[in-house]
Amino acid sequence: MKGIKNFKRSNRKYLALLMAALTAAASLSACSGSTSGDASQSSSAKTENNGSGAAGSVLRVGRTWDSGSGNFDPATFSGISFQFGPDVFESLLTYNDKQEPAPYLAESWETSDDLKTYTFKLREGVQFHYGFGEMKASDVVFSVGRLLDPAINNTATNSTNLGLANIESVEAADDYTVVFTLKEGDVFFPDKVARSYLTITSQKAVEDMGLEEYQKRPIGTGPFMLEEGGVPGEKYCTVKFDDYWGQKAKLDRVEYYVIPDDVTLANAMEAGEIDTYDVNNLEKVEEYMADPDTYVLLNARDSAQSYIGINANFEPLNDPKVREAIALSIDRDMVCDEYFKGTEEKSKGFLPTFCRYALEDYWNPEYNPEKAKQLLAEAGYPDGFAIDMYAPNDTLSAGPATLVQQFLTQIGLKVDLQTVDFGVWLDKAKAGEIPIYLFWDSCPVIPDNVLKQFTSESTINYIAYNDPEYDRIVAAAVEENDLAKKAELYNEAQKNIMDSGCLYTMTTYSIHQVVNPRVKDLKITTGLMLTCREAYIEE
Repeated sequence: MKGIKNFKRSNRKYLALLMAALTAAASLSACSGSTSGDASQSSSAKTENNGSGAAGSVLRVGRTWDSGSGNFDPATFSGISFQFGPDVFESLLTYNDKQEPAPYLAESWETSDDLKTYTFKLREGVQFHYGFGEMKASDVVFSVGRLLDPAINNTATNSTNLGLANIESVEAADDYTVVFTLKEGDVFFPDKVARSYLTITSQKAVEDMGLEEYQKRPIGTGPFMLEEGGVPGEKYCTVKFDDYWGQKAKLDRVEYYVIPDDVTLANAMEAGEIDTYDVNNLEKVEEYMADPDTYVLLNARDSAQSYIGINANFEPLNDPKVREAIALSIDRDMVCDEYFKGTEEKSKGFLPTFCRYALEDYWNPEYNPEKAKQLLAEAGYPDGFAIDMYAPNDTLSAGPATLVQQFLTQIGLKVDLQTVDFGVWLDKAKAGEIPIYLFWDSCPVIPDNVLKQFTSESTINYIAYNDPEYDRIVAAAVEENDLAKKAELYNEAQKNIMDSGCLYTMTTYSIHQVVNPRVKDLKITTGLMLTCREAYIEE
């Protein structure tokens, strides 16, 4: 809806609404993987000390989740594999601070004019763990081939995100040169290679160890090696790799303890039995923030956000005035400052803040319930109307959804909020049976699929958005290979859907890692993965 971005906040918060939402959900649940977050935070400021720490230094990490299968093979893209992603496994490229592809295992690359041929020059001297030799171009070819093997890559995630269907061939021109030939030009191919979907593994290790043994202890090139003898569902360890090609790890050992219960995990932290864990409970976040001498809290934002979807196929949601009234009724400041205790920020547009192509400060709807009531009256609903609203019943969604329900009640709507299992939510959304919903979604660096989600031909367009101009802009953006023009089209598409009022983006998404103050330079980086690459323990 035109002009919403210019509205200004006018009224004070309704604290009573907050308390209703807090009763519904007191804790924030953590998301896993698939997203490519790009904010990072460290457990200490940069220091001139080399951070060598004590001899035999051990970091103890607590976690609530684990696959329990003992399969760490990164080609399977199981969540547990990427628990150690930044430390054990590495890709040809990585992302720099601007979310742009940068050298990693490949020290440079060249692109043909037609964007169909990418030639990567590998670093020389990169060693695989446990004496499996130097990484060569043949290992890269082998790693790509593993993703094409359904017996190994049992999910389409790696294949889709790497764009395997568009790869015509991968060849080792010599020991340190790999050539990818694509079927169609792809300006984003370096971005795809920079993600975690193509980690380079040792051909010799797979062939010598056999698949079953290799999946228990896969061989990477990172600063830590996965130690043999972990117990699925209980404990895993990584150890320093002395022959690492880059900056050597400062820790000697990292122990990962799987403690599924949040309360037990917090007790372990507070008893000094672990040094860090990912805090899901917002009450605990507030408690740790209030005691900075005892705990350091890292708040790292991801490329994800919450939003309200409005299906304009339902009456009276097809009236722009009604959609604008809904936007005016929502107090995002309360949601961020009170419910999320200041750890989140208001969304600024259709793509999450930390995405490369996100709009800055385009979306800033006013909170003005009196004006919302006036618009409803103008639309013919002076006494409001009844409407169904849905949200998944996880703790991440239930609280904000309850708040939105209460906001809408304040302007006269009679909202029947249904918090249901995600599978139920998804089935109803696919069937087009949800008028209003609250959901969390993420966006990778390449936003094509997120934008295509709301085109008229999409099967996952749960708001049934149907605008030929939006379809045209998105199609043009996906096909465009000039990055500057591509960015302009991405901006146009975002403005189009935000102006419609069919999507109301709410807040950013963060994870919260509590850390013992003695632990320095522990970081949360791309994809919200914990990395111990630079961490050390101060004596």
